[in-house]
Amino acid sequence: RRWHVTTGADGIQLLDGTDEGRWPDGSRRHDRSWALGEEAGVWQSWHPSGVLRSTASFEAESGTMRFWHPNGVLAAEGTHRGGTRVGAWTFWHESGAKQSEGSFSLNRREGAWNFWEEDGELSAAGMYAGGERVGEWYLRLEETESGPDQS
Repeated sequence: RRWHVTTGADGIQLLDGTDEGRWPDGSRRHDRSWALGEEAGVWQSWHPSGVLRSTASFEAESGTMRFWHPNGVLAAEGTHRGGTRVGAWTFWHESGAKQSEGSFSLNRREGAWNFWEEDGELSAAGMYAGGERVGEWYLRLEETESGPDQS
């Protein structure tokens, strides 16, 4: 890993400039930028295979984050403020089928959320408050050889 720091008059060191990480084989692990200890620019990271793993824009007060599965399929996308998930987010299975969608507030699920199986069937739907399930939820019954699961 190679990074730059700036030492203030108080002796505190702050990341400032580029921050480059490498996997043991020397391939890129991450490229990030810092401005006196604050995230800056566009951050990127890669899976050990070299496939893009994530991007996050820190060029404004809020930005977009994206994550990819190791097979290159988009895994998640949403907004953030300073690296904290806020607002609408969508997640996908490795097959590319939608897995879930809803909103975050300070990295916690908030409001209405829906969850899907890879075949597109709705598996669960309900509300969150402060990251906890609240109220009534729809939960898809699992089918067994003898009929719907009664557990």
